[in-house]
Amino acid sequence: MNEIGEILKEARLQKGYTLDDLQQMTKIQKRYLKAIEENQLSILPGAFYAKAFIKQYADIVGLDGAELIKAHEEQVLEGQPEKPSEPLPSAINPTAKKATDFAGRVQEILPTILIVLLVFAIVLAIYFAWRQSVANKDDERLIQESETAQVIENKEAKKKDSDADKKKEEQADSKKKEKEENKKEERQDLTIKKENSTGATSNFTVAGKLSEHATFKLMGKQGETWVSITDNLGNTVSDMLTDGEEISLPINKDVTEITAIIGNAPATRMELDGKEVAYPQEAETAIRQEITFNIEQP
Repeated sequence: MNEIGEILKEARLQKGYTLDDLQQMTKIQKRYLKAIEENQLSILPGAFYAKAFIKQYADIVGLDGAELIKAHEEQVLEGQPEKPSEPLPSAINPTAKKATDFAGRVQEILPTILIVLLVFAIVLAIYFAWRQSVANKDDERLIQESETAQVIENKEAKKKDSDADKKKEEQADSKKKEKEENKKEERQDLTIKKENSTGATSNFTVAGKLSEHATFKLMGKQGETWVSITDNLGNTVSDMLTDGEEISLPINKDVTEITAIIGNAPATRMELDGKEVAYPQEAETAIRQEITFNIEQP
C-alpha cells in the first residue's frame, strides 16, 4: 500500500498544482506540505494539525480527506502527541513562579480592595443623589416658566413641519417608485442562461443590458473557499474567502467572457451585476467547479 504522502503528491501532480499553488489555496505553510508528501509527519505541530492539514490537502486535490486519514490513521498518528507537553516546573521556569507569587498576593489583598471600592461607591452615590435633588428643583421652576411659551411655539412649528414633511414624503415616494421601476426594467433585460454542464465544468450565456458599473462577484458563506475570477482581457483576482468576504471583477464593454474557478462550491455564492446565479443541478454535488460566462453585450 502506498504511503499517504505518495498518494497526495500523485493526486497533486495529476491536478497540475505546484506546492506554491497548494500553499496559496490551503494557507498551509509550504514546509508542512512538503513534510506531508515526504511522510515526515512528526514535523507537523501535533496530531490535530496533522489530520486537519492532510484532510484539507486531500480535499483540494480531489480526494476524500476523511477516508484517506481513516485508511492511514496509524501512519498519521505515529510520533504525534495527542496532548500538549506538561508545563515546565516553576523551579526551571522563573516566569511561572513569579506569576504564581503575584496571583497569591493579589488574592490576599482582594477583599480589602473590594471593601474600599464599595465604600467609595456608596459615598459617590449619596453625593450624586443630593446634587440631582438640587438640580431637579431648579429644573422644575425653569420648566414651569417656559412650558406656556413652548406650547404656543410647538403648535405653530408642528403646522409648518407637517406641511413640509408631507411634501417631502410625496417627493420621496415618487422617486422610490421611479427607481424601482427602472431597476425592474434593467433586471428584465438581463438574462443568464445555462448552456451545458458536466458537474465540474459549466457554461452560461449572458444576454441583455448590463448596468453602468456591472461586476461579477464571488462571496463566501458558511465555510472557507478558494476562488479566482478571470476575464478575456487578462484581468484576474483570487483569494481565500470566509463567510461574508468577497472578491469581484468589473464587467466593462470589452469583456466578453468571464471564468470563475471555485474550490468549495457549497461555501461560495455567485452574483452577476447584482443578480444571483444558481449552480446547475448537475453541479450540485461537485466541490470544485469551473464556470464560464459568455457575455453578449448589445
